[in-house]
Amino acid sequence: MRSGSLCKFSIAIFLSVMLITPRAASVRAQQSQPAQNEQDDVVKVDTALVQLHAVVTDRKGQVVGNLKQEDFTVTENGTPREIKFFSLEN
Repeated sequence: MRSGSLCKFSIAIFLSVMLITPRAASVRAQQSQPAQNEQDDVVKVDTALVQLHAVVTDRKGQVVGNLKQEDFTVTENGTPREIKFFSLEN
């Protein structure tokens, strides 16, 4: 084999081993873990900021520009939420 072919062959073998090894390790880890309780642990998270993206179009499908923060209302379960940051992107 030429050195270029040998290098490509070595890389292919390395990638194959890397793809097989994690999968085999995770299968062994799953088999060795004891059965979990029927009820899973609950994690509660409080979110202070949520980022929303919106594309506004008219009836013809054209993007509407020149919108301001006052043109939008964000609600959560029917309760209006404050829009703290607003920006337009092209």
